Amino acid sequence: MNILLIEANQKLYESKGELNHSLCTQAKKYLSQPMNQVTVSCISKGNWNIQKEINKLKKADLIIYHFPLWWFGVPSVLKKYFDEVLQHQEVFVMTERYGEGGLLKGKKFMISVTSNMSKSDFGNASIMKEVKDIDEILIQLILTNKYIGIVEQLPTFHSDNVIKGDTSELDSNYLHHLQSLDL
Repeated sequence: MNILLIEANQKLYESKGELNHSLCTQAKKYLSQPMNQVTVSCISKGNWNIQKEINKLKKADLIIYHFPLWWFGVPSVLKKYFDEVLQHQEVFVMTERYGEGGLLKGKKFMISVTSNMSKSDFGNASIMKEVKDIDEILIQLILTNKYIGIVEQLPTFHSDNVIKGDTSELDSNYLHHLQSLDL
């Protein structure tokens, strides 16, 4: 299986991007088995070769995104990556029915996201009363993948409460999540 890990671990406030880097490194270590070829695209600095990234996406059977949640969405560098790399005629075409021209069919994707919100905030915190889970917040990323043809989503790994909480079991929790996947 060809696996592409996309790491978008930008620094912001107290965050140094270390948690997402650690999770991406752990995924690479766990998934690097004889039957897998694992490639990492660290896009945090914003300097990528568009055609090489398109080729990586085309080759991948599974894409795992690693990033911190910023303002209820992906970091700006991941949005910029999509704007530049998700090229018309390369990963999608226009169709009569909107959203049916994805060219990356038969692939899977997974999201690994860190945030400072707690899982208990879903449905409870004042601004989160109508939000059931992290995937509702990440709908733009989910729909972007579906638009380019990657409709099968593996369960999201959400590491919550990472700034004010305890992250001592984060690595073991992520490893358990990866082990539970049906690849």
